[in-house]
Amino acid sequence: TATGTKDATTFLRGDNTFQTISSDFVRISTSTVGSAHDYINFDNVFSSSYDNYLVVGRINNTYGATNIGVRFRASGSTETGNNYNRYGTRLTSSSYNNSTSQSYMAMYNNDDVNDDIAFYFYVHTPFDSSHSGHIMGSMTSRAGIGMYFAGNVRNTTSYDGISIFNVNTSAGDLNNSKTTIYGLTNA
Repeated sequence: TATGTKDATTFLRGDNTFQTISSDFVRISTSTVGSAHDYINFDNVFSSSYDNYLVVGRINNTYGATNIGVRFRASGSTETGNNYNRYGTRLTSSSYNNSTSQSYMAMYNNDDVNDDIAFYFYVHTPFDSSHSGHIMGSMTSRAGIGMYFAGNVRNTTSYDGISIFNVNTSAGDLNNSKTTIYGLTNA
């Protein structure tokens, strides 16, 4: 006879006991937008509960020669000042310019027209005001363009959100996006 509680949150181990299913990834929020848009904003997703987060998504970009940018948010307001550093390397050609004192961190740089983009990036310590928020990740497109990217914001604000956006704003060039944020359990 098995011991423990049998329900939707447990599994039966080889020693005939039920154990609770656990994961180091806890889904916090998902945004799905089918129509034309310029921003994917998440508010109240970063907290003292987690030090690190994973952001996973896809976007259809219908405007070429643009950047897909990332900015931090605090209390519903986006940090738009020239407080970001950004770094990136294209996987199919040479590195693009690493830049300091920018108004956003670039996830994607200047070459995609009417193409699907898939991405992931880690966000480190966004809520801890004694550290600046950091991101690092990767993206790829159906056109075969790939990029590693990283960046950080240089100030001591506690951020509770993030914005992913088309730098060519007000054009509605992002379509069919789905983005999910996971908190990573602290070790």
